[in-house]
Amino acid sequence: MLKRHGSFTFIPVDIAKEFIEDCGRQLERDYPGLTVEPYGGLYMDGVRHIAARPEAKMLLFLGSSFSNIPLVEQLKMMVDIRMRLSEQDRLVLGLDMNTDREALSRAYDDQWSPWLRDNFICRLNQDFGGDMKKGKFEYTFDFVENPADGDTPSYIQLSLRSVGNQQVHFEKLSLDLDFQDGERIYLAEGMNYSCKWNLKQLRRLAERSGFTVEAHWANNENTYCIVCFAPAETIASSA
Repeated sequence: MLKRHGSFTFIPVDIAKEFIEDCGRQLERDYPGLTVEPYGGLYMDGVRHIAARPEAKMLLFLGSSFSNIPLVEQLKMMVDIRMRLSEQDRLVLGLDMNTDREALSRAYDDQWSPWLRDNFICRLNQDFGGDMKKGKFEYTFDFVENPADGDTPSYIQLSLRSVGNQQVHFEKLSLDLDFQDGERIYLAEGMNYSCKWNLKQLRRLAERSGFTVEAHWANNENTYCIVCFAPAETIASSA
C-alpha cells in the first residue's frame, strides 16, 4: 500500500491502548511514510471514531473475530458499520468456513478442558469472590450445524455444564446462583462461538445489511476466506 500510494494512515483499535501505541511507534520506524494513530476502545468505538474522516477508508476485521459476535448482534453491527461508510469505503472481514465436524472436534474438544474450564472458574472466583468448584463443572463442546441454504451459519458452542444441583456464591456481587443438574454457562457473549459461513450466507448477510460482496479469497481447502464488502445503495433489511 505504501508503494502504491506513497503514504497512508493506519488506525489500530484495541482496548489495550498502551500496547498498540508501542506497536505503532515500531511500525512507523519500520515503514517510512506510514502514520499510525492508535485508538483505545472496542471495534465499533473505532468505527465511529474514523467515520467522519473524508479520505477513502478500508476497515479491517480479520482473524475470525466477527464470527464470535452473538448471532442476534451480527446483522445489527453490519448495518451500523454500513451507515458510517461512504461509497468509496470498504469493509474487509476474515471468516471461517470449516464445517468438518471431525476437524472441529479435534480443535475444540476435551484437550481444552483443563485450560478453559479452570481459567474461567479461577477468574470468576478471583474477580467476584466466588466459590465455584472445578470438579463441579464439566467442559462441553458442540457443533451446531445449520442448513447450508439458510441465512444462519453453523457455529461452535463451548460451555461449562453443572454436575448435579448446586449453589454458587459470589461475595463481591452479593449474589447466589442456583444451578440445575446439566445447566450450562456459555464461554462466550452468546450461545454461538466461531461461526462457520458459506458464500451464499455471506452474500445474504451483505444484502441484508446494505453491502455487496465485491471480492473474496479462500484458501486451497476452502476452510477460511477474506471477504471485501462494498457499500450498496440500499439496505434490504435491518430486522
